[in-house]
Amino acid sequence: MGIRDRGDAPRIEQVLLNLIGNAREAMTGLGAGTIDVRIERAGGMVKLVVEDQGPGLEGDNSFEPFVTSKAAGTGLGLAIVQKIVQLHGGEVGLESRADRRGARAWFTLVEVTPPRPRDPPTTP
Repeated sequence: MGIRDRGDAPRIEQVLLNLIGNAREAMTGLGAGTIDVRIERAGGMVKLVVEDQGPGLEGDNSFEPFVTSKAAGTGLGLAIVQKIVQLHGGEVGLESRADRRGARAWFTLVEVTPPRPRDPPTTP
């Protein structure tokens, strides 16, 4: 994909797994539903988007530590996600979907182009 994370792949993986896990939990008990994950590129940025078909969002304080709508949640997952993304120079967002039921979570990272291999020196 060309996405590089400046050597911190486990933390970026944690972000994505948290967002997918939240989407899965949002749809628990609702019957059938899908989670869509996609990657968009624009202006040197990579945006990863996770969309679910759950009930959507309530309030705008989802990134506040210890705030949760889950019966057994700690309220730290999205706060940690936000911190990791910001430490990597990106942004994160969460919104109810306007096109249908559900929520959309996304985060952006600067796309880092891998260095090109150097040509071997030529000999005369």
